[in-house]
Amino acid sequence: MYYYCPCYCCYSSHLHQPLIRQEPHPVFLQRSAENMQQLLSEADVVSKRLSESYDDAAQLMQAAQDSKKDEVLEIIRSFGVTEECDVFYTPDGIQVEFMSYIDDVHCCKLTMLLRWM
Repeated sequence: MYYYCPCYCCYSSHLHQPLIRQEPHPVFLQRSAENMQQLLSEADVVSKRLSESYDDAAQLMQAAQDSKKDEVLEIIRSFGVTEECDVFYTPDGIQVEFMSYIDDVHCCKLTMLLRWM
């Protein structure tokens, strides 16, 4: 048995408005690069603290392995991190993502992967 499915054309002129594309701005790129410098500094703080303190490394690792995300973020903030960050972890490591915004626009992200196994 065959079915006939009529095709209705739903195109109209208002659906084909040209997309308005903003021109790239070197100033925004410069500001993104400046913000990235801050993110790199934050990542440096975390890596130095973990490399210098066995207790902090053990505490962070244990909280991550217990899936206590809020505690992991609290530990990272206690290191002096001020930028927005998020964490993801697996049984063998942790991923810390540092993010920055310019005028509510996501401008840059730095991902740091650290393994403990």
